[in-house]
Amino acid sequence: ISYIMKEQIFISSFWHSNHSKKALIERFKKYALALEKNKKSTIKSNQGGFHSKNLDCSISLFSEFKEMIQPEIIEYCDSLNLKKPYNLIYKLWWLNINRFTHYNQPHNHAKSILSAVYYIQVPKNSGDFYFYSNQFKNLHGLDYNSYTQENSTFWKWRPCAGDFLLFPSNILHSVGVNLNSKPRISLSFNLDIQQV
Repeated sequence: ISYIMKEQIFISSFWHSNHSKKALIERFKKYALALEKNKKSTIKSNQGGFHSKNLDCSISLFSEFKEMIQPEIIEYCDSLNLKKPYNLIYKLWWLNINRFTHYNQPHNHAKSILSAVYYIQVPKNSGDFYFYSNQFKNLHGLDYNSYTQENSTFWKWRPCAGDFLLFPSNILHSVGVNLNSKPRISLSFNLDIQQV
């Protein structure tokens, strides 16, 4: 044998950062709880809890938020070696409030390119974020000495208040059960990328 080499193909990645701006988080929390109180929840992936309808993102709170996160979204897109110029098209903004025993079933956002979550309130034991693998399904039933990015059926990520998460929309994902008496609150949106 001259050489043996293992190479990775078709890698998926997600981006996460933290923006623990207390004033912004409090404003989003107040906005979210007022919506929950005054509007009817829609049913999507949520099992219990509140899922808002599409939000009006023209208000100043959203403009301030977009200004804060847009450089990171551009950096993520640049890490994918996207050909420039391109425009980011924000669409479908919504809020989730999951109270005790509420969760989100596995789902994806097939009609978008990127999806994002901003965590407004994350009490202890209020549910982790799960990504699910769609690769190597015939290998998933086997036992392993240790689990890696290559042989795992899912990947778990534990958020904190102020965390921002960005990932490809086609990846199947879910949110675990909230086992805390306080609600977990998050803001989500989808993005398209239009190359010029």
